[in-house]
Amino acid sequence: MMPGDSGKGIALILVTLGCSMNAENMDFEICGRLDHEDMVEISGVVASSRNPDILWVANDGGKERIWAVLSTGELVMEVDYDSKVSDVEDLALGQAPDGTPALFIADVGDNNAD
Repeated sequence: MMPGDSGKGIALILVTLGCSMNAENMDFEICGRLDHEDMVEISGVVASSRNPDILWVANDGGKERIWAVLSTGELVMEVDYDSKVSDVEDLALGQAPDGTPALFIADVGDNNAD
């Protein structure tokens, strides 16, 4: 990301790479753009295990919200959660203790070395 960038370029590339790639020359097709005003620094993206057309995305930083978007960038759903986070950096799929599918939010950032 270049100085002064809003972070939307990163989100565009992450969404784009999921569309189609030619491994030989790394050509890719732009299939969507995230233009939601709250998605300013996407740092976590994971494809849904239940809905193949859905990508879950999270902002870098301490916001208690994730979004479900289509590969076109279209917003499908906003999900707020009840936990104070300081610096979300990634998302991952896994299983809850009862074996049901779960989405994990990684609060692992520490830009200030605190």
